[in-house]
Amino acid sequence: MEDLTSCWDEIYKMLAIQLGEIQASFGRSRTVFEHIYKDNFLYYELEGYVSRTTLCFIFGEAKRSKTFIFAKKDCGCVQKTSYGLPCACIIATKSKGKFPIRLDDINPHWQRLSVCGEEDDYDLSIMDKWNDIQERLKKAPYKVKLHIKEAMRQLAFLEDTMLSPPPRKVVTKGAPKRVRSTPKEISTG
Repeated sequence: MEDLTSCWDEIYKMLAIQLGEIQASFGRSRTVFEHIYKDNFLYYELEGYVSRTTLCFIFGEAKRSKTFIFAKKDCGCVQKTSYGLPCACIIATKSKGKFPIRLDDINPHWQRLSVCGEEDDYDLSIMDKWNDIQERLKKAPYKVKLHIKEAMRQLAFLEDTMLSPPPRKVVTKGAPKRVRSTPKEISTG
């Protein structure tokens, strides 16, 4: 019995340390913004709202989008479909237009910066925004009404995500294979 008690005590200590490390990481994500992101317009709206890991993923895709002339077919959109983060083709488009990456472009999972539900303590009301949406819905054309309805459905049912596995396997290692040409036959004629 003593062995089981000592094991539980050790497990508790390890979990307490890990929880402290996670909370410290989230605290740094809220307050510290690294220099590599500071002067870049892409990350302007993300400061303090997403984790450092998220920024690293996005930064990697931004570097990938600059390595060659980017076409959507070359992207594969793996990061978008698998993680819910902007992929290289989206980042390339935003860079070209000088638009920042918005919080709407990032899955809410990556925006969570607390473990214990600290955000749950705030009393948030959306009734004034809801009334604005209702007014806009009354005045909008039919297609816009459908778009607003779909956006509201996505907000209400987050578990019905649009994320899916990548459409094809993307080769991430090695150079593309060269096609060898066959030697022409020489005629002695």
